[in-house]
Amino acid sequence: MRSVQQFVPRHLRARIHQVQDLERLLQASLPEEARPHCRAGGVQHGRLVVVTDSSVWATRLRFQAQTLLAAMRSAARGGISVPDRISVCVQPPGHPPRTALPPVRIPRSAAIPLLTTAATVPDPRLARALRRMARRAGG
Repeated sequence: MRSVQQFVPRHLRARIHQVQDLERLLQASLPEEARPHCRAGGVQHGRLVVVTDSSVWATRLRFQAQTLLAAMRSAARGGISVPDRISVCVQPPGHPPRTALPPVRIPRSAAIPLLTTAATVPDPRLARALRRMARRAGG
């Protein structure tokens, strides 16, 4: 049986890992008071897109962009490539950060394949999530 991760195309997995690595570097390089207000939004046209929750933080980041990039480059290891530029954008007003998706109805017939997959997955967190989904099947 194939692992769930094998269904995600390799280039998307690489892109997800790149953004996660840049998020860790960004958070480690930001001043402590800015960390809850800023996050890596992705890489676009060779620039790191940093999303902030207000124009105040966006302005501060624009002024500190070169210092922030230098700190990220010095902290980067393991082949993490830090872009040469930063673009800062403000999250649209009224747009809640990271909203939960609406619940999905899982058919009862999916419970057994989910449990079977959970038994073969080496990642314990993924296995727990699959078992949780199997318990909710048919609900």
